[in-house]
This record gives sequence, C-alpha cells and structure tokens, in this order.
Amino acid sequence: MKKTVFAVMACLSFSVLADTVIDARIQRLQNASRSGEIDRLSYSEKEMVKSGLDQALSVLRLDDRRPEPRPDTRPDTRPDTRPDNFPGNGGDWRRNSSYNRNDVTVYSDDRCSQVVTPIRATDSCDRLAGIFGNSRAWSVSLNGICIDIADSTFGRICPDVTNLARDQKPRTEDLVVYSTDNCSAGSKTAVIDPGVDCQALGSVLGNTRAWSVRLNGQCVDINDRTMSSATCQQFQDGVLADYDSAGNRRRGDEVEMFSDDRCGAPVYTVKRGLRCEALNGIFANQRVWSVRFRGQCVDINDTTFLPACMTYAE
Repeated sequence: MKKTVFAVMACLSFSVLADTVIDARIQRLQNASRSGEIDRLSYSEKEMVKSGLDQALSVLRLDDRRPEPRPDTRPDTRPDTRPDNFPGNGGDWRRNSSYNRNDVTVYSDDRCSQVVTPIRATDSCDRLAGIFGNSRAWSVSLNGICIDIADSTFGRICPDVTNLARDQKPRTEDLVVYSTDNCSAGSKTAVIDPGVDCQALGSVLGNTRAWSVRLNGQCVDINDRTMSSATCQQFQDGVLADYDSAGNRRRGDEVEMFSDDRCGAPVYTVKRGLRCEALNGIFANQRVWSVRFRGQCVDINDTTFLPACMTYAE
C-alpha cells in the first residue's frame, strides 16, 4: 500500500515538474520571438517558431482539447413547438415570456389622437382605475395599429387591456385582419401568429369587423364576421395549418386555387399535408373554380374550399 502511495506521489511530482519545464520553454520561445533573438534558440525551437508560435505552444502543452464551438448567432425564426400536445398536428404553439410584449395605449376618441394612458405589463387596474376610471375609452393602439373599439370607459376595459399588454407581441405577420373587403392598408385591425393569446386579443377587439385577411401575403375576401376570441382562434388554426410538427413551413408542389374560371381571383395555395379542416374556419364556402399547377391554369368543376383543399393536399 505504501509503495502505491509513493508511486502516485512521484507521478504527481513529475507532472508538476513537467508543467514547470514546459512553461519555462514557452516563456523562452515567447521572449525570443518578441526580442528577435531567434539565434539563441535550439534548432528544434527555431523550427517551432517557423511553424508558428501558436502551434508550438499547443505542442509543448500537449493540449489535445477541442476548441469551443462558436455559438450560433443566427436568429431562430421558427415558431416555438412542443410536439406532444397539439391534436392532429404534433405541435403545440406556446408563448414565451422572454418575447416582446404588446404595445397598448388607450384613447378617449375614435382615432387614437387623445391619449388616456399607455398600458404597461406591470400595471395594476386598482391603481389605474382610481385615476382614469371614468375616462372614455373609444379606441386602442395595438403595436402601432389604431383600432376603433366599442365605446366604453377605462374602468371597464382596464383588465382586458392590461392582459393584452402582458401578452406576447406577434413576431411574424402570418395572418393580418382587415375591416374592409380588400385588405386596404388603413383598415388593418390585428396581426395573428402562433404565439398570440386569442382570449386577450378578442376581449379588446370584440365586435370589430373582420371582412378580409392577408394570409401568408395573399389577400382573401372572407365571409364577413366580427372579431372575437373564437374568430381569432379560427384564424390561428389556419396559421398553424401551414406549419409541420417541427415548426417549419410545409414544402412541396403548390396548387393555387382561384374563385373564378381563369385563375384571376386567388383564394389560397395548397401544399401537400396541409390541414384543410383548420383552414376551413377561414375559407368556409369560398368558391374554387380553377387551379394553377406547375404554371398551368385549369378550369375545374366548380366546388368550394374544403373539398378542393382536401383533394389537392393529398
């Protein structure tokens, strides 16, 4: 037992001594390199300097460690997924507290010109209502969009607007809601992506018009309806239908669907694997009279969105 202990101690002593010698040789190389006194070095040391001091240091230190990998600084643009809880699709689109919050301000007129107060995620309605409770609340600015809401008082809508201010701000314009039939810029109402809290959004924007949507860049005149939490959920289901279970947009051959016979009035572009039932909440009863596939326009038997989508998404 004593011999084993002495052997271990001897190895440790040798290791410390070896490190000391290596450090001394490294210092000698560094000094010679800085002062230009290369001639004083041995032949092997000169060769080390010629091959590069960094390499020499690595050899002398017998350092076989791998370099630390560089962090990936590219932004992750995929929606967050939790692939165990989203029925029918394999992904549950979750919200994340680290993202930017909605920017909400309440106004006392219909055009967002007379400020009542901005809303912060940390605000308490007990305090705010005591100050602004009887003020008119006739419009709301949401992330730079002015929305003429149902006339109310600040005290009544305070819980709803503070909930909205605590919620995640949309990161992508997957779906934009408009109060006109043609997605005109001045009628923009809301932006919906996989992280939007439809309960909070619907509580503030309830009864505002939703007459058209721009889904993935394409404007569609939908059946006229009003915004609510249920409407928002329908729209969000349509957004989710375009993503696969890994959080990536679906790929593959595209079939463009149109509501006229000559591929002039676009409805939606279908990709293989698309969840048509989810999209039908947006496009229910939309006419589909022609399609374009691989550049060719085809006048098909007149039908509606759901059966057409299910046919071309197979």
